Amino acid sequence: MRLKASEQGLDRIRQARTEKKWDWNTDYAETPLVEASQLLNREWQPGEDYPKGISGVTWRRFLEGKNRIEALAFKAFCQALGLNWQEVVDTTSNNQLDQRAEKTRFIENFWVGRKAAIAQLSAKLRGDTRVLVLTGITGIGKTALAYQLAKVLQRDFQRSRPLNFEDDGARDFTSVAADLLIRWGETVTADDRKDPERLLYRLLRQLQNNRYLVQMDSVEMLLDGDKDTGWNNFQEQYQGEWWVRFFERLLALPECQSRLILTSQDLPTEFQELGHVEYRHFETLAGLEAPERLRLFWKTGIEIEPVSPSRPYLERIGAAYEGHPLALLVIAGEILSEPFNGDVVAYWKKYGHEIEEIEKVRQQEEVLSENDRLRIERFSPRLRELVKKKIEASFVRLKEDFPDAYVLLCFGAAYRRSVPKEAWFSGLKKRLAYAEEKLLIALDALGDRYLFEVEEFMDGEELLRQHNLIRSVALDHSKKEKRRIQPG
Repeated sequence: MRLKASEQGLDRIRQARTEKKWDWNTDYAETPLVEASQLLNREWQPGEDYPKGISGVTWRRFLEGKNRIEALAFKAFCQALGLNWQEVVDTTSNNQLDQRAEKTRFIENFWVGRKAAIAQLSAKLRGDTRVLVLTGITGIGKTALAYQLAKVLQRDFQRSRPLNFEDDGARDFTSVAADLLIRWGETVTADDRKDPERLLYRLLRQLQNNRYLVQMDSVEMLLDGDKDTGWNNFQEQYQGEWWVRFFERLLALPECQSRLILTSQDLPTEFQELGHVEYRHFETLAGLEAPERLRLFWKTGIEIEPVSPSRPYLERIGAAYEGHPLALLVIAGEILSEPFNGDVVAYWKKYGHEIEEIEKVRQQEEVLSENDRLRIERFSPRLRELVKKKIEASFVRLKEDFPDAYVLLCFGAAYRRSVPKEAWFSGLKKRLAYAEEKLLIALDALGDRYLFEVEEFMDGEELLRQHNLIRSVALDHSKKEKRRIQPG
């Protein structure tokens, strides 16, 4: 179980720290850790490794009250401060649903940087830009940026739930158009669904006369192609010609009050031929900048102070993966989980050679290519493979360290869209006789490693989903483990 302090509890903690007269700038690094360690283990001596759950990271989390820590560590820190933990604890902090939501809601909890991009792109959408297309490799933060833009613009436009074409939902034009019209209170008959031209006219009229903000994610799912060859034209099976007509006519309207934000791993070829450049904008996302990478690590609870021995290693990790947010978050999850428990130096001793290999390859490529554009074109596919390799390594380590969590992650990959946790659990309960408690522990381990997301809640129940990159690796592993996951 994990606990955190309530607002009143944080006040008690601050008062107790003042009475202790510890140095506010340095006490997280020594005194309370020593006292808490001795309380947990009477035989513990300074200089030895801290007991499980005790670290500078968990102490800072305890003080801030934003994240939960292991119950034993929480109680030990309270006792070191002379406090009764029951008078400090947030009484809702044993709610496992809330715990996982806190750890895995990436868009809100782990959003960093890109302030300049938000300012520039939101200004364009408030101006003449009707269609904004965000492109970039998987996991780079396209959907997260679209979400942040929608938040900034919510006073200017009416937001609705994003369309995600990565899900199993409809992708053909008539179904999507009908769905949008129904969301906006329009009636759509069976005859309407047989007439794409009528739906197109009604959709354009609604967009022209109302200030709607429409977010469409994973548009590459509508296109021919793949990550290796690139994406080209809209697929016929999804009424590609009608999608093209929709965007052509939307841009050709004499005026339009609505705005569209699209995310795609690549720019559709047909988009470049639509014309009306004054009404469309294409933005390619790169990874986080150096300060943003460190802040992402800090948000997970990893120490990044300039004097910390962790910082140089974190900077090298961030640079090796070119600030790719998903890769850095997965690495942070590994660092914070057992056996490292937030010890970056120990993590580097075991896995630093992987970063050093990446650095060597990059140096060679930079020497071979003096042309910036050529280097970018070469690095983008390389980074994609690099990130996938990192996710693959995380799966291998998870299988070794926590096989139950590995099995659960593979089984959860069967679901493309967000589902209640019971959907992940049910098959393992029926086929492999897994107990509920065992599965909850496994799910917590996946949450600690940021290997799934809590997307939303429905009737008080969490809905889980895997990022499409993690899911693609999980599906590969699921096939390899078929006999174990799906016994005959």
